Amino acid sequence: MKDFIKKAGLAFWLSIAAGMFALIGAIIMIVTNLTAGYAIINGTTGIAMALIAVALIAAGCYATYKLGAENYITAAVKLVALVLLMVAFGVLLGDRVGLAADLLTWDSHNALGWSVFYTSVAAMVFILLSALVLVVCAFFKGNKPE
Repeated sequence: MKDFIKKAGLAFWLSIAAGMFALIGAIIMIVTNLTAGYAIINGTTGIAMALIAVALIAAGCYATYKLGAENYITAAVKLVALVLLMVAFGVLLGDRVGLAADLLTWDSHNALGWSVFYTSVAAMVFILLSALVLVVCAFFKGNKPE
């Protein structure tokens, strides 16, 4: 186990963290989409993109461990995952801008609306945090596979 931790390198562990953040963001996005009356427009597409991104980040972790962080396959898989995360973020943001406009102007006493808005912001934060960690991970030199 000690050899695995040493061989994996920082890029591997950052990829694991990015995957966890993306998974948490996807779960929170599902929760905010399931609120009655506040479903996300094209929410299924956004959720699917987030979950596919989680799977691609997991594949990127495997590729980082087996092929190294600087391999072109690893980079391509993580880049596609990053693009899918941004699509999911765009879908969520595109729908919740209207809710935020309503809440901050004429519908400020809508308790359920505020709850959905806060949940959506939490999902956005985790998705952006995952994307940020993926970008930072791209700059670390990974360990060479043996």
